[in-house]
Amino acid sequence: MAGDVTLEVPETLPLTIRAVVDNSKGNRIKSAFPLRVYREAEDAGRPVEIGEGSIAGGGSLIKIRTLDGHIAIQKIKRTEP
Repeated sequence: MAGDVTLEVPETLPLTIRAVVDNSKGNRIKSAFPLRVYREAEDAGRPVEIGEGSIAGGGSLIKIRTLDGHIAIQKIKRTEP
């Protein structure tokens, strides 16, 4: 649960992403895809940074969560053999 997370996603794979960083000090979510990133406070009073968005029209939900880490979502371009 604690630490950094890197997710590599093919740019044509239909997904919906929800990324959460607990105890965030800001700017902890970086994405090659457009995400709506915002901050709020959990009931415990810790700041939380949330990034949400769809890739290729949206699809299955991928949830990523870390405590006091960074989340990087990278784009993989499809290459023909």
